[in-house]
Amino acid sequence: MSSQDLFAWASARSSDPDTSQLAAEHIKPSLTRLRRMFLQSLVKLGQSTANEAAWHATGDHTLRESIRKRAAELVKSGEIEIVGKRQCKVTGVAANVYRVAE
Repeated sequence: MSSQDLFAWASARSSDPDTSQLAAEHIKPSLTRLRRMFLQSLVKLGQSTANEAAWHATGDHTLRESIRKRAAELVKSGEIEIVGKRQCKVTGVAANVYRVAE
């Protein structure tokens, strides 16, 4: 999947009601920006946990949580990969470590 494909999909399923389809279209630009912010942080950091990447991306606590949640989507799309686990520098608990896929 190309980066353009990654940022083009909506999060609603085809079986979801019309209102869900409309909502997915409405938030698509925001999700694109959040995924890009996550990826940019990961490029700069090399390897990091989702919380570390989100912390690096912004000082806005609320936005950090939204950025952190993009990790699973980026793994699913093949843009990033899980390379192990370690203690997160932000939360202090064990977490997946990610890197941009090669």
